[in-house]
Amino acid sequence: MQYRIKWLDTDYTGGNTDVVWGQFTDGNYFYGGSGNYSAYILDENPGEYHNNPEEYDGVQYGDDYNWLLEHSVVELSEREEVEFWIYLINYCQRNKIRLFTYDNPNIVLRELKSFLRR
Repeated sequence: MQYRIKWLDTDYTGGNTDVVWGQFTDGNYFYGGSGNYSAYILDENPGEYHNNPEEYDGVQYGDDYNWLLEHSVVELSEREEVEFWIYLINYCQRNKIRLFTYDNPNIVLRELKSFLRR
C-alpha cells in the first residue's frame, strides 16, 4: 500500500504510547497507536471530537473503537500495519515531528524491518 501524508497530529497518551492521526493526500484519514502498532485507514477525521459531551466527555472519534470499525475503508494486515509505522516514523524524522515514545527511532525502525523479514 502506498502512503502519502498530507498532515498529521500526534499525542503522547502515557504508558509509552503515542497516538497519531491525520490525512493522506488521497483524502482518506488514518489513526494509529504505537503501543501495538495499530493502524486504521478511515473515511472521516478521527481527530474530531464527539459532539455529545454528556455521552463521550470530549473524546475524539479515533478513541472510539466502534467508530474506527464503522469508518475503516480497508482492513490492514499485521504486515501492512508495520509497513505503515515504518513509513510514519520515517515521515516524522524527515519533518522533525517528535514521537515521544521513541528516544531513538532508528532502533524501532530496525526492529520493525526485522519483523518484515520473517
